Amino acid sequence: MNATQPLKILVVEDSEFHQEAARQQLAGHDLTIAKDYAEAHKLLRGRIYAENPSFPQWGIVLVDLMLPASMCGVHGGGESFEGEQMPLGTILAFMALRNGTKKVAVITDTNHHHHPASAALDNFGGRKSFTVGDAKVFITSYLRGQGNTLGEKLTKEQEQEKPWLAACRLLME
Repeated sequence: MNATQPLKILVVEDSEFHQEAARQQLAGHDLTIAKDYAEAHKLLRGRIYAENPSFPQWGIVLVDLMLPASMCGVHGGGESFEGEQMPLGTILAFMALRNGTKKVAVITDTNHHHHPASAALDNFGGRKSFTVGDAKVFITSYLRGQGNTLGEKLTKEQEQEKPWLAACRLLME
């Protein structure tokens, strides 16, 4: 990544630990952090439906796979899911692509042995990027404390963080 030209990056992450890791890893870039699906949905939806150029256009969107469910658009009994961790990051990634973002990543630290959504990511193709039209997409899972699956040399403390910067680098290749 070119450090002289800051990128406009949206990170969607509910964990304060991983939000802080994103702030540290992506310092120097124009960073927006959405803490949940509803906040990210509002940011992404505004550009799509309102066709309002005042809504931000991001160079990169990085999304946590598992996010707490919100009541955004839910009616008639769906309230029972509020706050549950669900694989909503994929929907937000699709929204980002639809609004014209050219670099999108979905990252999870959910163990693929413990959740089918994480296992599905691994089954989809592991840690490889692919293209959708003229956009580049990267989907990965990694396990805390198991080393960085993106090949960077990290300290033990850094191994606990999601690899936001490494994902950006991979998307920029």
